[in-house]
Amino acid sequence: RYDGGVYAIEVPANWNGDLVLYAHGQRELGTPRSLVLSVTVPALRRHWLERGYAWAASSYRCNGTVYGVGLTDTLALRDLVVGVTGGLA
Repeated sequence: RYDGGVYAIEVPANWNGDLVLYAHGQRELGTPRSLVLSVTVPALRRHWLERGYAWAASSYRCNGTVYGVGLTDTLALRDLVVGVTGGLA
């Protein structure tokens, strides 16, 4: 977690050093913040991981129309990936 956001980072054994950040659309107010990436886009996630790309996604810290939060949280997620991978991404 970071500032209320839930995230996942996956780095395959054959990592090529590149990163795919999955940025989804907004979720309705009242919808629980959950990590929807593995359930909603399994083929897309698998496509990138099988080709050696790291994959990361976030729930964002809030739901509804809050302009800028998705971008801010996606950039924060990139920073987390850099921290986890020792400066690569």
